[in-house]
Amino acid sequence: MGEIMRLRSVLCGVVLIALAGEACAADMPDFLRGSQTVINASGPVRWDGVYVGAHGGMSVSGADFTSTDTLMTALLGRTLPVTNSSASSLGKADTTGSHFGGFVGYNWQFDDTVISVEGNYSRINNTITATDAFVGTAFAPDGNRYPFTGSGSSTLHMTDVANFRMRAGWAAGSFLPYAFVGVAAARADVSRTVAVNYTVPAGTPPFAQVTGTEDIKDRFGFGYTAGFGLDYAVMRNFFLRAEYEYANFNNFESTNAHVHNARLGAAFKF
Repeated sequence: MGEIMRLRSVLCGVVLIALAGEACAADMPDFLRGSQTVINASGPVRWDGVYVGAHGGMSVSGADFTSTDTLMTALLGRTLPVTNSSASSLGKADTTGSHFGGFVGYNWQFDDTVISVEGNYSRINNTITATDAFVGTAFAPDGNRYPFTGSGSSTLHMTDVANFRMRAGWAAGSFLPYAFVGVAAARADVSRTVAVNYTVPAGTPPFAQVTGTEDIKDRFGFGYTAGFGLDYAVMRNFFLRAEYEYANFNNFESTNAHVHNARLGAAFKF
């Protein structure tokens, strides 16, 4: 809730500053404010130039967990002279959350075509967790088989997402619909836990439950992004934005992840 309130404050501040700037410009004499300070309702909107803005919205993050079996095999090897074992691995999971951030870019306009380069950053707080139970058998060199049961969990806590994109849009009056593709990077913390219980033959000293954990901080994943959106010019130097973005990251310690972002934004154009 705190992040959403901060986002609202930022966006409202941007709008108020833009409105105040235009109002002051409108009160100035013509020879000071020039002929292009305020959008002429009958004239075309130009999108050329640098723009800087803030955004926020909702995220749906997902991950494909494939590495718990690796941790489990290492755990078994520390407790028994295992030469072979089998167990299932974790599957997929997803979660929803919010994000906020900013963007900066540059537009080139050729007739009705607008080409842009843009950098985009979002602070995100999505935690994705998958849990599962499994069974298997450990085969020791002495010929004994040791059945086991266990449970595993893996968590990916995504904290930052950034991308560098190329945009192509079509200027239609005050509207600029666009599509984009680019490269993306994300930062996340990865943690895994496995607990194993052995079933041992009669006369064999019992094994206690054995657990293993991994906790990896600040792991970076890299991938691509694509999406589409709409910019709307409220004033000559101020526009609103609505956008959908998809980003895919191929490796957070053998965990693949992706994010769907739906967001609203506001920006100044210089």
